[in-house]
Amino acid sequence: MDWAYRYGASYFLCKPVDYDSLPALLSDCAAAPTPVTVDDAQTSERERRAAGLRELLTDFGISPKLNGCAYLIESVLRAREDALLLRNLSRGLYVELARSMGSTVPRVERSLRSAIDIAYERGSLKSAELLSRSYCNLPRFVLNYSR
Repeated sequence: MDWAYRYGASYFLCKPVDYDSLPALLSDCAAAPTPVTVDDAQTSERERRAAGLRELLTDFGISPKLNGCAYLIESVLRAREDALLLRNLSRGLYVELARSMGSTVPRVERSLRSAIDIAYERGSLKSAELLSRSYCNLPRFVLNYSR
């Protein structure tokens, strides 16, 4: 029964159920506020960052419908948590992404490459310049937009 609370249940029913008291139990459960745990705060922070990344990638011309967009968002969030994943992309980050998202390493790599290609084709240079100035503190000539 302890596992039910660990996975977020505030109440659960055991069989056999007393159907006469069921409406009162359901109304009590619906009225009780759910406590916010540390995991919920971290999840909401992660979701907030993911939403910001999704908006940024959309500005670059990458559609959120693409698998590569989801892989890019997840890879940035994971790299932020563990920078060592960036040391060897094909054996570190790509494997983690494939495992967590139910895919294979070649599919992850192909989706990421196609999303980056789309960003080069559709994306605006103005967005890249703003990003380079605000986050990277790089001079304008350092970024190479050509292939």
